[in-house]
Amino acid sequence: EVVIAGGATRSPLWLQLHADITGRSFTINENTDGPLLGCAILASVGAGIHASVDDAVEQMIRKDRKIEPREDVRKVYDRLYNELYLKLRPGVKEVFHAISEVRGGDVSEGRSSNPYIISPSLLAADC
Repeated sequence: EVVIAGGATRSPLWLQLHADITGRSFTINENTDGPLLGCAILASVGAGIHASVDDAVEQMIRKDRKIEPREDVRKVYDRLYNELYLKLRPGVKEVFHAISEVRGGDVSEGRSSNPYIISPSLLAADC
């Protein structure tokens, strides 16, 4: 199970895609502002309202809904990954590393000298 917060919780498509691709359930809480809720939990413990963080979490976090993976769709994604992506990956690995060099932030094997970091979500995934 993945418990998710933030802006992504507003997109039913995004949630369903990720549930289908990962094969995991995605749980959305009533309050989707994770940092704010975390601060409130810690403050409640500090103010003595709750005896512990675990107690505060138990009392303050309420699940709203759960997105379940669709087994038939997950099988298609698994097939795409196993039969296509894994075969494609060796041929494009160097291209993905070049993208990492351009966008910055890749420090594996001392590769990046670029101090500017462009979000990897903008340029797909790295291998």
